[in-house]
Order: sequence, then C-alpha cells, then structure tokens
Amino acid sequence: MNMVAYVASIVSSAATCAALIFAGLQFRWSRRQDQHNRQVEIEGVAVSWRPPEVPRTPQDTLGRAAWEYEFTAYNPGELPISDVRVEIHFAIPVIRVHYDGHLDEPTQILGLEGTPVLAGHGTRVWRRRLVMNYKKAKAALDQTKATISFNDSASEPHTNYWPKQLWPPEARRRIGEITVGPADAHAALEACHPSE
Repeated sequence: MNMVAYVASIVSSAATCAALIFAGLQFRWSRRQDQHNRQVEIEGVAVSWRPPEVPRTPQDTLGRAAWEYEFTAYNPGELPISDVRVEIHFAIPVIRVHYDGHLDEPTQILGLEGTPVLAGHGTRVWRRRLVMNYKKAKAALDQTKATISFNDSASEPHTNYWPKQLWPPEARRRIGEITVGPADAHAALEACHPSE
C-alpha cells in the first residue's frame, strides 16, 4: 500500500504542478491581451471632421466662401481620458467666424478648446464656421489633418495623428518623442520641415 500511496502522491503533485503552470500561462496570456486591448483603445482615440454646409460659389468679392465644419473627438476605450486637445491643420489659411460675427486672424492651424475629461465611449463635438479661398479650398481640404492629444487614465500623455497617411513618418516619430502639448508638436514639425 505504501507504494500505491507514494505513486498517488507523485501523480497528485505532478497534476498540481501542471495546473499551476497552466494557470500561470493563462494569467500571462490574459495580461498580454489586456495590454493589447488598452493599446488599441489608446491608438483608437480619434478626431474626425465633416462639412455639413458646403458653399456652391464664392460668397464675397475676394473669392472667399464660408464652410460650416463639425469636428468630433472620440474615446473608444472603457476608461476616461483627460486634458483632451485637438488641432486641425489646413493646407490653406482659414478664418474662423465666431458666433457674434467677429473674425479671427487667418491661420492654418485651428486649435479647439480643451476638454478636461472625455468619458469612456464618449464624444465631444465642436462646430466652426470657417472662411477660406473658394477656388483653393476644394483641393486643399483633402489635405486637412489633425492631432488629438490627451492623458490616459494613468496620466500618461499621448498624441494621435489623423489621417495617418498625411503625416510623414519622421514627423510622427519626432513628435511622439517629445510631445507634451501642441506647442511641442509645432516645434517638431518645423524641425522636420524647416522650409514650410
């Protein structure tokens, strides 16, 4: 009987060891999957834009027209993000028309007011009326691009670039290395393209 008990003890120990190894591997796989899912959620934070109102002809003697634009920031993740800042980069100068009718100076970078917190699965929408050269606008608007900067739930800063194909890889790489805020993004872009 002692031999049977000894063999049973060895088999039981081996089974326990195998179960512990399996549990460890499952835990490791689960952690990797969680990290991957979180990275996908961070990379999925996006900004989109669309013009619900498009002019059909120039609207003034200077050949300009006004577009109504809607910009939307998306947080596809489960957790909220904070300090959300959006910059829209246009290929031609645009002039923002405020609700009271006053005009901003022409610019190619439109900064949208920061959002302190954007909840998980949340969106934030901005509507802007923009005046630009009507003839140049059609081709130039296809070159519009944006950055969305934010802090994740661990207060780590991130900047995503949309659409990806319009941002040169070296600019994304250099911006990603130093980005703390939009001003740093401008400096990195200028370093990559000093003539622009």
